[in-house]
Amino acid sequence: IPQGVEALEASLNKERMAQAVEMFEKLDKNKDGKITDKEVPPEQFKKKVWIQANINGDMILTWEEELIWQYNYQKKKAGKNK
Repeated sequence: IPQGVEALEASLNKERMAQAVEMFEKLDKNKDGKITDKEVPPEQFKKKVWIQANINGDMILTWEEELIWQYNYQKKKAGKNK
């Protein structure tokens, strides 16, 4: 996994990056760079995809955590296409 936000952003293809930005901007209502249970229903953090993305389990999804999830998803999807 690339280290740091810039490296993660650079590792994503355009489609995956666009999806990440769109989702994050939509849900990060106060634009502080993280999504909390005050911005989405707390039940969101119980969904499998959110559990996987929220690496440290603190119910705060950071941009870096989102990028790591997107990177892993992109890598998994690429493996299936081989």
